[in-house]
Amino acid sequence: MIDRLTGVWLLDGGEGVLLLTTDGWYSMQVAGGTASAGHFGVDGDRFLMEPMVAAPPAAAGHLEERRWTLDGDVLVIDGADGAHRWHRESTEVVTGLGSD
Repeated sequence: MIDRLTGVWLLDGGEGVLLLTTDGWYSMQVAGGTASAGHFGVDGDRFLMEPMVAAPPAAAGHLEERRWTLDGDVLVIDGADGAHRWHRESTEVVTGLGSD
C-alpha cells in the first residue's frame, strides 16, 4: 500500500506539501508554519505518523493516528480540524539549478 502513496502531494488550495517515501519517511509543511518530518505507515484505514521533528516542537515524538482514504490521485487524511484533501503532484520538480 505504501507504494501507492509515495510521492509528492499538494494540499487543496496550494497551502501545503506532503512528501511520502517508499521506505516510510514523510515530510509535511502547511501554511501557518506547521511542519513535521518523521516516520509514517498505514494499517487498514489508519494513517500513522510519528514526527521526529516538528514545528511547533511539542508535536514531535507523539504518534498521530488519522483516518484516510485514497481515491485515484486524491488522498484524504482526517485531522483534528477536519479532512485534508491532498492531490498527487504530477509535474516535474524544478530546482532552479539548471540542466545539462
